[in-house]
Amino acid sequence: MRARRYHLGDLAAIFLLIGASGCGSGFENPPDLPNVDTQAASQVDLTSGTLNGGVNPNGGNTTAWFEWGPDPTYGHSTDAQAVGGGKNIIAVDQRLQDVLAPNQTYYYRLVAANESGTAYGRSMSFATPAPQAPGVATAAPSVITQTGCTFNGTANPHGAPTTGWFEWGADTNYGTATSPQSLGNGSLDLPFGQPVAGLTAETAYHYRAAADNAAGTTFGQDQVCATLAVTTNPPTVTTEPATDILPTTVTLNGTINPKGMDAFGRFEWGPTAAYGNVTAEQYAGNGSTAVPFSVGLTGLAQGTQYHYRAIGRGDGEAAGQDQAFTAPVGAIPSRLYLSNRAPGAYKIIVIDPETNAQVASIPLTAEPAELAPSPDGRTVYAIVGSDLAVIDVLTNTIVDTIVGAGGQQETNQVAVHPDGSTVYIASRPSSGTAFEVRVIDATTHAVLGTITNAGFAGCFLPVGLAIHPSGNPLYAACRDTDSTKPDRFYLIDTTTNAAAMGATFQSDQNLTYINSMSIRPDGTAVYLARSNSTAPLSDVEIFDGATGANVGGIPLPSNALPRAGTVSPDGSRLYVVDQALGVHVIDTAMNTRLLTLSGSKSRGYDIAISTDGARLYTAYLSSVFVNQTATNSWAATITGSFAGGYLLTMTPGHP
Repeated sequence: MRARRYHLGDLAAIFLLIGASGCGSGFENPPDLPNVDTQAASQVDLTSGTLNGGVNPNGGNTTAWFEWGPDPTYGHSTDAQAVGGGKNIIAVDQRLQDVLAPNQTYYYRLVAANESGTAYGRSMSFATPAPQAPGVATAAPSVITQTGCTFNGTANPHGAPTTGWFEWGADTNYGTATSPQSLGNGSLDLPFGQPVAGLTAETAYHYRAAADNAAGTTFGQDQVCATLAVTTNPPTVTTEPATDILPTTVTLNGTINPKGMDAFGRFEWGPTAAYGNVTAEQYAGNGSTAVPFSVGLTGLAQGTQYHYRAIGRGDGEAAGQDQAFTAPVGAIPSRLYLSNRAPGAYKIIVIDPETNAQVASIPLTAEPAELAPSPDGRTVYAIVGSDLAVIDVLTNTIVDTIVGAGGQQETNQVAVHPDGSTVYIASRPSSGTAFEVRVIDATTHAVLGTITNAGFAGCFLPVGLAIHPSGNPLYAACRDTDSTKPDRFYLIDTTTNAAAMGATFQSDQNLTYINSMSIRPDGTAVYLARSNSTAPLSDVEIFDGATGANVGGIPLPSNALPRAGTVSPDGSRLYVVDQALGVHVIDTAMNTRLLTLSGSKSRGYDIAISTDGARLYTAYLSSVFVNQTATNSWAATITGSFAGGYLLTMTPGHP
């Protein structure tokens, strides 16, 4: 039999075929570079703007960030965001909050990187608007008496923080100014006024409204207030007891004897005997006997004492005696509050947990972040941009905004003292700086102080804030600026505001998510959920509530992405919501994971539990999912006018 001859080229081809078909190469092709699309900026105002874009990871674990600055060389970078390893376009956005200059062009581009390298989106630009001086108009005076007058005006801040005041005097040289008052940074005409006392009777006073912001000062037109003449026969006035006293409404009563002259009655009222509020005048006729008059008030604060007195104006002016009443506390419903962070639709959604229905939507001017209720259930504190919004639960309205109470966008954590007296905010003042804790009076909303510590250096991003049920200590956790170093856990003495480091985390990498701290109701343990998408380090770290010592961790699956946790009212269960896998149910006595509630309804960014522990709520973009804890079953899906549901809190409610 003849031997067949093979050429070297034939042998090489045979070996290649064998390797391709039978043996396997042992190698996988690396993913493609990510596809990056820089998109138009949004929500641009004088000092802030949101950068937008989209990334397709093309199958490789990818991170994305923005480069930005006042020229095409950029000079600044935002924090990297993990966008996963899928093959679909992932929306990426980053708010630049209060770091921009007015009337300035900024350049930016989206950047993404995976194991195959770095890809750059196109360079784009946007311009912040130029500041505009406020618009001001002087309005007619009101509440004119023999010795007093209320000056009135309107101002349009044109989007910049604005203060307003009145200049007044005997002529148009004025010479005296009232104290400045904040008029906010809106874009609509805002009425404001200032009562002035100690004037001379039967005298004409000139005044004009004034307002100032970064673009300049504007003055309104001149107006005149003529005080009343001194008379010798004022009406007789009596303040009568209030009636129909309800939690938020009341009827004030009084009598006035005009003594034959045209007479008018009104009431002064407020939380102290200095009053501060005046009702509209009512005509009481010109007879010679006492005539009753009354007025209804609304919008009272439950549980608050109010003073009032009747005032009569006729042939002179007279005041009745001071009286007081206390608005009773009515039922306060339990409510679920949800931060909606969809760009262009910032708001807080209010849900009734009894009906699973949306009952209110509170519009916002900046992106909302963490929420915290007061212990009495009457107030919710919400981080909005770098400010703290104070929300009345009964009316679902923002009753005050503490401007600049926090730091940079998305860096704020908030906690409320168990007695409701104090609010704490952990934030970083600016990029790259150590975090700090602001202390705020819950009654006056004044900033009482700032807690700093040399040990905070290098720990820039607060990831958790909670307070012991006794009110001391306050717990704070933060990330180290060095990503190879572990996160840190601090105890802060709330009586001295002194901070001490409790422990570091078990891992050598900082992995803790923002808003991931929860505490047992008895204060014996504090939990923080952590995850790492590239190594099996997902767990729940446990810290001793008294000493701050790290006492261990509860392992989670290696592909877990835990985002937040909550503890059942009886302290027996810790629920950790996972963006990837579901809700992990943990036995706090054994510190073991019992099960994971999986499925499309179980994922989420934040989690809350009802006051009776019967229901769990998880927030995930356009849905809030409801779980019955007795059966660990998903019972309902809540939807409404939201598409960016992110953070949750449950108010306790009171009968």
